[in-house]
Amino acid sequence: MEHVDPESVSVELRRHLLEPLHVGESSGPGARTVIARNDVCGDVLELSGRFDATGGLELRFRARGCWAVSTVASLLCERGAGASAAEARALRAVDLVERAGGLPRSRAHAAKLADRALADLLHALLPGEGAPG
Repeated sequence: MEHVDPESVSVELRRHLLEPLHVGESSGPGARTVIARNDVCGDVLELSGRFDATGGLELRFRARGCWAVSTVASLLCERGAGASAAEARALRAVDLVERAGGLPRSRAHAAKLADRALADLLHALLPGEGAPG
């Protein structure tokens, strides 16, 4: 991982940078996994999830690439935990990151990658509800 000064991001993003949450892969009934890639820089985000028995979303991730990808994925997984299908469709990593203090411009692609992965995952989890957005 490249060196990043933790002080260069907000306290909330720093927490996800230093101690990412929800790392791993979802398992159990209905679990699905998608892989989103940024071919320009080589970042890879594997996002997995399922809706539990109560209809709440469980998200987990694995990431390879710049520090921002795992930071954003951790934030997205934390904020998406327990979301209903409707709430999950409304989640946008770009918005979450902005509200959490933002990323350096050179790392903004991480939120877009997370949004693409989430759209693909929801499409896999909720078939028949339209194409990913």
